[in-house]
Amino acid sequence: MNAMDGLLEASDIVNIAKKFGHSSVAILDSTSAQSFPKFYTSAKDAGIKPIYGVSFDVINRNNMAFLNEFENQKLLESTYVIFDIETTHLSPKLGELIEFGATIIENNEIKDKIQFFVKAKKPLSDFTIELTKITDQILEAEGIELDEALNKIYNILNNKVAVAHNANFDMNFVVQKFLENGLTPPKTVYMDSLVVSKLVSPESKKHKLGDFCKAMNVDYDTNIAHRADYDAEVLARAMLKAFEIFISNNVTDFNELYNYLPSGNEFFKKVNTYNNQISIIALNQAGLKELFKLVSLASVERQFNGPKLFW
Repeated sequence: MNAMDGLLEASDIVNIAKKFGHSSVAILDSTSAQSFPKFYTSAKDAGIKPIYGVSFDVINRNNMAFLNEFENQKLLESTYVIFDIETTHLSPKLGELIEFGATIIENNEIKDKIQFFVKAKKPLSDFTIELTKITDQILEAEGIELDEALNKIYNILNNKVAVAHNANFDMNFVVQKFLENGLTPPKTVYMDSLVVSKLVSPESKKHKLGDFCKAMNVDYDTNIAHRADYDAEVLARAMLKAFEIFISNNVTDFNELYNYLPSGNEFFKKVNTYNNQISIIALNQAGLKELFKLVSLASVERQFNGPKLFW
């Protein structure tokens, strides 16, 4: 609890504990100790032992360029599937996959391009048609069935390193479609080029695909964009330029990339990190002192879009 999100006052919690005959009661504040003074006074008046705790938002101290576990390998010697998908909805559970596009990079060169449409079960919305220039007629004439598309995607992505811009979306959408159809998703290492953009252009405030391409001096045509094959191709060209920047900064493999922070902890102020939460309870007065130190550390030195601690 705290003054902003607590449902009860500290005194209310103490009174309920006393009513139930408890000899002690614990309180967990949210990344602060705002409730502690009132909690102490209320507990003392009620003759109940107060136990102090804090719930902290914790983040990975790496840059999260990789979304899942990976084996270390050289940046310029790896094979990458740079891919993009077009869908009918932002939600994987509500939307359909209608196009898959990929550009393959091997030994730091573009080697192949893949593209196919996927038939949709429902008519496309005007918004989807306007954004992607894909029509119901195109899907009917050129699209393949979803089961065939998933089989192809499995073969393309399985045991590969895949790169997508805002890769969480693409990864979750693809995995959801496999699970919905009772299929095992491909075993894939996912790299997020959105994070890559922030690493190679830390001074930039915008990091959409077009912004990333512009920063890497790669042509990006907004009239053709939002098509899976085109977006995958320009992203591949931007990634090749990004690899050059990494190498020039002595970032040569996956481990070094994952730990690369060109602006130090300032990097975490510019990214939307995914929080986990831990709760820490003070066992005694010495523990309470350490708890206050953690609150100060999170609130002052690690104020990354809110107080944070590293794992």
